[in-house]
Amino acid sequence: MVAVEKLKVNRTVLDRKIRGWERESSFLGAKDGALSALGTMLIDLEGVVVSASSTGGLSDAEVDALLGEADGILQGIDHVSRVSVFNDQDLLRGYATTDLGSDEGRLSDLREALRSGEFERAQSIVEGARDRVVGERGRIGGRLIGLEAERNAAMSAFENVSGAISQIEDTDVAAEVSSLVRAQILEEASVQVMLIERGQAESSLKLLEGAMDFSRSL
Repeated sequence: MVAVEKLKVNRTVLDRKIRGWERESSFLGAKDGALSALGTMLIDLEGVVVSASSTGGLSDAEVDALLGEADGILQGIDHVSRVSVFNDQDLLRGYATTDLGSDEGRLSDLREALRSGEFERAQSIVEGARDRVVGERGRIGGRLIGLEAERNAAMSAFENVSGAISQIEDTDVAAEVSSLVRAQILEEASVQVMLIERGQAESSLKLLEGAMDFSRSL
């Protein structure tokens, strides 16, 4: 029984580890999805910057149109970073436009850079933001692969421990049933012996009574 209890403790520990890894995997999966949305918007934003830098002599209306498109994307980035939550945990803390960028500035500085014609600076800012998102997604992907390997190993160990517990418990039950059957057989045998002895005594008594009756008749 001590061996079974130790195995059950090991099984409980494995179960808790597996559940913890599953929760972490779910969180990281949700974060990766949110980062994917940011990455898509940053690609669009980079396209706006390229369009602005590759077209000379833009009219004020064209510049305003590009700035308006950039503003819409930047607002979308802030919105996604603000509303991305998983089990009351912020998924994108530190990924607002005031956080993402490069040594040249943050995404929140992009409008100024575009308006003043600092296209190289604007390109550097967007690339820095995109590199951070891509790097974080790569880290998450590596961690998810590691978690899957750890979970699979723990699941295999969990199944082995559960099988060992079942085998031991089945053996104990079989032994208990065998003991009960053996005790029942011994009990029935004892009853049979008693019945036989009783029958023999009754037969002897009848023979004795017959002999006495015969002697009286002489």
